[in-house]
Amino acid sequence: MSDPHKRPHGQQQQQQQQQQQQQEQQQEQQQEQQQEQPPPPPPPPPPPPQQQPQPDDHEPIPLLQSLAPSIFVSLANDLAATPFVPPASRIARLNAILAALDTHAVHVRSNMLALVRRECVRILREATAAEANITSRNSHEQQQQQQQQPPRKHRADGDVATMIANMQAPHDPSKDYNNADIPLPDFARVQPASVREKATRDLMASVSRALSELRGFDAHIAGNKAFYEQALKREIESEAQ
Repeated sequence: MSDPHKRPHGQQQQQQQQQQQQQEQQQEQQQEQQQEQPPPPPPPPPPPPQQQPQPDDHEPIPLLQSLAPSIFVSLANDLAATPFVPPASRIARLNAILAALDTHAVHVRSNMLALVRRECVRILREATAAEANITSRNSHEQQQQQQQQPPRKHRADGDVATMIANMQAPHDPSKDYNNADIPLPDFARVQPASVREKATRDLMASVSRALSELRGFDAHIAGNKAFYEQALKREIESEAQ
């Protein structure tokens, strides 16, 4: 007489063996199918990276009319994201004004120098283009004119004698030689004889103008700082009393 408790266990083992055999057969069939199928084609090569557009070195530069746009500088912080916290006292407010004035002056000077550099690049580009447009015929005609005509003098006959006489003059104790109000040279009085000479004159005029405006801006900032520094000094003395 068979044990009824052992029969179900034997049936479970048979079922598990059958399932394993079926799984092995399915794996063998899949392997055979993969071997019969041709290998998949290789993936296409990735597209070449797109080149970023390079800045055009010959992009036209407008004539520099004024350095006034230099006063517009970028904001250091996002005003919408950073809430404004008013100064706690007048002394804190004046200190914040002086700090902002120094920072603003540095950025304005940087903008002024950048505009002057761009103007110098524009002058050099125009000179290069003007030289390229000169034909060999015009160059030959200019050489003939220079051979036939004497070279032009850029100074009067008595200028050298006057300059040497001033250099040899004795020191006059009654005069103040520390004169800072020296007029700037007038480059427009002498007409340039060539494209390169014109470019040189324009470069000198641009740099001279920039130096003059930088000195004026520094004097303006110094006056503003002196005003707020005096106000700060008065506030500190008032609180100390």
